[in-house]
Order: sequence, then structure tokens, then C-alpha cells
Amino acid sequence: MLMERSHFPVTDSSFIPVVLKDTSEFASKVVMKYEQNVITLHFASTDYTMQGNIRYRYKLQGFNNTWISFGVVGEATYTNLNSSNYTFFVPANYKNGTWGSKMTSLNIGVISPWWQSWWFYLTLFTIVSSNIYVLYRYKVYQTAQIERLRNRIARDLHDEVGSSISTIAIYSRIAYEQSGNETFDNKPLLKRITDSATEIMESMNDIVWNINTQNDNFEHIISRMREHVYQLLEAKGYAIHLDFDQHLNQIKLSMEKRRDFYLIYKEAVNNIAKYADGKNVWITLKLHHNEFEFTIKDDGKGFDTESGREGGNGLTNMRYRAAALNGGIKITSHPGEGTEIILTFIGSH
Repeated sequence: MLMERSHFPVTDSSFIPVVLKDTSEFASKVVMKYEQNVITLHFASTDYTMQGNIRYRYKLQGFNNTWISFGVVGEATYTNLNSSNYTFFVPANYKNGTWGSKMTSLNIGVISPWWQSWWFYLTLFTIVSSNIYVLYRYKVYQTAQIERLRNRIARDLHDEVGSSISTIAIYSRIAYEQSGNETFDNKPLLKRITDSATEIMESMNDIVWNINTQNDNFEHIISRMREHVYQLLEAKGYAIHLDFDQHLNQIKLSMEKRRDFYLIYKEAVNNIAKYADGKNVWITLKLHHNEFEFTIKDDGKGFDTESGREGGNGLTNMRYRAAALNGGIKITSHPGEGTEIILTFIGSH
């Protein structure tokens, strides 16, 4: 422990300045760091004719408020001083045997450590308050995310499943009402019921796949893209050419971006299966500095993009979903020259 040592004289005068050790300057106060919490004070009267007969007493106000009599020994030591301000008093008794009202005093200050300073408490309060606010905002954000997810699932179930269920209900009622009519051909109704049921299964499959967080990894997205295009186009005699950037396996895509991207892809493949009547389809997906570039092209009969008859609402939906991705989509097609769709958007790791 570091020690601060001070020497000062004692007299009947009201105040005698303190001479600090190793300096020629006079001072009335000693300031120490919090590590220097041990101090030894040496004091002596300036009346050298009575040395050895002078008695002293002292006290350190703020540490102990009672006088300590130490006879003729002019030394006081204090240890483990807390960070605070103290005043050391010492009178001398050497004239008439009584203690005089005048005494020498020394102010002693022990500086607080940095972790007890006001600016540290202010900084700590600011950090804690900021963290609490960040956690609160994160909780609000997570709540909003869950709310959006629930609304989206409800909307998907209504739009993609609800209409198909309504169709099945209508056709089933017609088939039931006509069950006793021997001249009624119910095969078209049964086919529509079967088609609607198949659409429901596909829609439910897509919804479940989309909300599963394990599918955020692009490797699973690519696997589903392969599965869908081969199931739909291979049976129609298409030669399928796939080119996926190997860096995509290290990328994750958020649920909403994954959903919009996959539905654009699915709509494009479905349009090829329904309308293109071609022989080849080329599917390319590249990554350039976190920007995705998706291209799907066929050598089918193409169509007039101005009329937008082929693809119909599908083209509108693709443009809507591209906007939701904060990306851009370009659809190029001419009769007899096939169709090319290029989608670009910024992904997320």
C-alpha cells in the first residue's frame, strides 16, 4: 500500500502551513488517490526550548471524532481511509498545562476510484437504459414479426386453400343433388373436385415448407426447386438445364423473402408447363455480392407481353412479389421465340 507522509509544526497560532515531504511548497491540503489509503503524519512544535515536555493530542474529523492523546510522540498513522474528505486537528499543551483553543489543521482528501465517480454511474445508467430500450424494441419487433406471420398464414390459407375448399363444396353438392339423375354425367365434376383437392394439398405443402425455419438455408430451397421443375416438366419431355451458384449453399434467406422468391419461381415453371409447349428450359441462379440474379428461359412458343394473355394474373403476381422483395423483374417474350424472366433482388445472410 502506498504511503503519503506529511510533516508540519504545531503551535498556538491559528494555522501553520504544511510542508509536504520532497517539496518546498507549502500546502494546507493533501490529496491522495484511492490506492493511497494509508497516511502517516509527523508533527512537532516550533518551540524548540521545550522539546520533550510538550504533549500532543489529535483527531481526524470524518474518521474518528474523539481526541487521541499520544503524549510527547508527534506521529499519527491512519489506514484504510475511504474516499472522502477529512480534517486532521492537532493542538499542543506546553504552557500552563491546559489545551489551547488554537490548533493546527490539515485537510486530507482521498479521491474516489473511477467506478465510484459520477460520470461512471451516468455512463452505467446510460448503458443499462439503452440495453433495456433495445431489448424492449426487439421484443416489439419480434411481436410484430409474429403478428405478420400469423396474418400471412391466415391470408395464404384463405386465398390458396379457402377458394379450393369452396369449389369442392359446390361441386360436391351438385354431384350429390344429381346422384339420382341417371342421365347426368358427373365425371367432369369429380375431375374438378380431384383437381381442387390436389391444389389444396400443394398449397398446404407450400405453406408448411415456408414456415419451417430449417428451410431458410438456400440448399433446401434449391432442392425444392429441383423437385418441382422435374416433377412438372420432365413428364412433358422437357430437357432441363440447371445452373446454381455454389456459394448459395452458404446463404440463408428470411421466410418472407424465401416465400416470395419461391412463388415467383413456381409461377414461372407452371406457366411453362401450361403454355410454352417447348423442348428446353434453362434455370440459372447466381449470387453477386449478396445480390441474387434468377433467370428462367424456355424455347417455347412465347407470347405477346403487351396483351399479357398467357400467364394472365400470374405475371401480375410475379411483378407484385418482385416488388415485395425490393427487387426488379424483367419479362421478355415474343411469339415463336420463347420467354425469358430475369429477377434480381438483395438477399440476407
